[in-house]
Parts: sequence; structure tokens; C-alpha cells
Amino acid sequence: MARNTQLPLAETITRFYPQHEAIIERVPLFAKKYAEAKRAASVLDCDDLLENWLELLQKSAATREHFVHRFRHVLVEDNRMNID
Repeated sequence: MARNTQLPLAETITRFYPQHEAIIERVPLFAKKYAEAKRAASVLDCDDLLENWLELLQKSAATREHFVHRFRHVLVEDNRMNID
């Protein structure tokens, strides 16, 4: 699954990055190794931050309520993730 589109990796590549279709079969292994390297280094990338923030808002009513009343809008630049 492509994290920022919520579509299968192959579909994301075909629809948005057709110039990389030649390496489509190598992408899942790369994604797995990338995730492992991030975990080993205890780091997050932008998609991790967005997904973790979304999960926190979905699971914590108190956190959600706090920010609903604090901000009218939140701008997330350059992302295709569908966030309700």
C-alpha cells in the first residue's frame, strides 16, 4: 500500500509515476528495507508524522477536541492522503 495515496503500490506508480513502471516489482522490497532502516534509526519521515497524527486524532477524543477548538484550518502541503 502506498501510504500517502492509500492505493496499492503498483497502482500508485502506474497512475502517478509511470516513468518508474520498469522497477515496479522492486518497490515493495525497497519500501520494506526503508521502513526497517527508519525503525533501526528511530526516525520518522513526513508520511509517518502525518499517519501518526491522524491515528492520534482518531483514537483520542480529548486530543481531537482540543485541536478542533484551537484551529479552524490545518494546511498539509504536498500530500495526497485523504484525511477526514
